[in-house]
Amino acid sequence: QSYLRIQANAALTNLDGLASLTSVGGYLQISSNNALTNLDGLASLTSIGAYLYIDNNYALTNLDGLASLTSVGGYLHIYNNALINLDGLASLTSVGDYLYIDNSYALTNVDGLNSLTSVGGYLQISSNNALTNLDGLASLTSVGDYVYIYNNTALKNVDGLASLTSVEGYLRIQYNATLTNLNGLASLTNVKGELDIYNNAALTNVNGLASLTSVGGVLDIRENDVLVNLD
Repeated sequence: QSYLRIQANAALTNLDGLASLTSVGGYLQISSNNALTNLDGLASLTSIGAYLYIDNNYALTNLDGLASLTSVGGYLHIYNNALINLDGLASLTSVGDYLYIDNSYALTNVDGLNSLTSVGGYLQISSNNALTNLDGLASLTSVGDYVYIYNNTALKNVDGLASLTSVEGYLRIQYNATLTNLNGLASLTNVKGELDIYNNAALTNVNGLASLTSVGGVLDIRENDVLVNLD
């Protein structure tokens, strides 16, 4: 499998030398480049056949250089970067495997994913401490595996999941300390695996689950300190 790996280049500040690159047949990994501030050199890149992995680039604040990217055939993994937004992914319509956004400590929204309609594998959004909403996922209608929303301490709501009608695996919403409601799940009718709403300290109601007709596994709602009823 062909791939492009850009890793552990301590003095690398840009990727401008890749300005003519239009596709990567295999995977693209951009990891541990501590001085890399932008991906503008990838502005001509339209597709990645396998996965895209962007992690531990501590000066990288945006993905604007990926503005032409429309598809990722495998997974999209974004971990431990200084990203303020994901606006550079605005042309991305599909992720063939999983979408994982974790420990992006400055990320306040995922609005750059507003063209994304499907995730073939799982969707995990976890430990993004400045993330306040998921509105950028408003076009997402299907997730092929589980959905895990975990430990996003500033997340107020899940309204961005309003188009999601079914989850093929489990759905877990855990340790989101400021999440007050699940109204964004109002279109959800079917969870084929376990449904776990656990330890969301500000959650007052689960009215957003009113359309849910079936859960294939365990339904577990517990340790949500101010949840007063299950009406």
